[in-house]
Amino acid sequence: MDKHSYVPTRRLNYRLSPVELGGSFWLLGVGLPLAIAALVIMLPGETAWQALEETVAEIPTAIWMVLPLAVIGSLALLAFYRRQAQEAWLELDDTGIRCRPPGHHGRRFWTRHEWRLRWDEIHSATLYRPASSANEPQHWVNTTLALDTTTGSYRLGPLHWECATDPMDRPGLLAGRKLGKRFDALLRQHPLVSALEHKQVDLQHEASSWRAGRKLSRQNHRQQAEAEAAGHIDLLAYPSARIVLGVMLLAAVLALFHFMLLPPLRALWPMPVTTALLAGTLAGIGAWQLTRRMPGRERSALSVMLAVVVALCWHPLGTRTDVLLNGEPEPVTYTVAERGLFNPIDSRYPTLNLTDLNIDEFFDSLEPGSDFEFILVRTGNERYALSLAELYEHTRAFYRE
Repeated sequence: MDKHSYVPTRRLNYRLSPVELGGSFWLLGVGLPLAIAALVIMLPGETAWQALEETVAEIPTAIWMVLPLAVIGSLALLAFYRRQAQEAWLELDDTGIRCRPPGHHGRRFWTRHEWRLRWDEIHSATLYRPASSANEPQHWVNTTLALDTTTGSYRLGPLHWECATDPMDRPGLLAGRKLGKRFDALLRQHPLVSALEHKQVDLQHEASSWRAGRKLSRQNHRQQAEAEAAGHIDLLAYPSARIVLGVMLLAAVLALFHFMLLPPLRALWPMPVTTALLAGTLAGIGAWQLTRRMPGRERSALSVMLAVVVALCWHPLGTRTDVLLNGEPEPVTYTVAERGLFNPIDSRYPTLNLTDLNIDEFFDSLEPGSDFEFILVRTGNERYALSLAELYEHTRAFYRE
């Protein structure tokens, strides 16, 4: 096989999408507000505003709580992927290929570590591409090029790579639904495919079927096992580990919202230690079962970490959820007993011990035996939580004076 055809030096950058998404973002960002504005203008009188208000009012409280988390998580994930794409590169020259792929973007069986191959090391290449009947944009992502050598297989998504100085003419998201000749032309003119043809590497074509995906996954697992045997373990290469880490990150974000961003609450019932420990134990067992393909040490560490996080967050986040879903605020009058201690006039309500709030000067300003009003939130379990927002308004006014 003659491999002496000259290949010019080229550097390719990684892009997150193989099709252009700019038009779709404009359509979503501009079209949706215009549609809402048209609705408001077309409907008579206050009908449109009333319809919007009723629609917003019908949205459950849990959705309003999850929505900002979803937005923040999506933006953080996009920033994470963009940074990885900026650090990735692929170089072609007359000696071979060098590649630093993104560590966590793309198909699960793409090669994640940095690699280098000479042209004479590649004995065959297989281009796994969508079948002719496929027409979904995701199939652009599923196109995979596998370079087979005597030491293993190296896999990447060719349509995610392009020269910064000579970008390909890519279709938009809607036009990308039709593969056909446009898709074939993009593949033929791709720098890596052209370089393989110049070096007369045997390039085969195979449909991206379930069987082909299993074959690529087995190759990936084999290389992953070899890397782990050499001491190189990448937790994020395991989908189960990403799920566990995602749950812990979600718990951390929810705790941030609970303690710092949402109005402060204090549960007026004892912390359910047994229930929290049981929830943490079950979460740890679930993580242990989910990550059974991981090495034992990392598997144990993740399981214990998740169990601790769930146990610690069970009471505060459970209280917040109970209040958001079933809470009914009630003003309740208390009698000042002594510094930080308050007795309810109505015996149905619990006694308040707030001596740990570190606002002794404010409590000293309250006369023993005088009345003070608190806002209690009754939950569906006939338990009460204390809303501290109103109390802190009084204390801020007191300390300003």
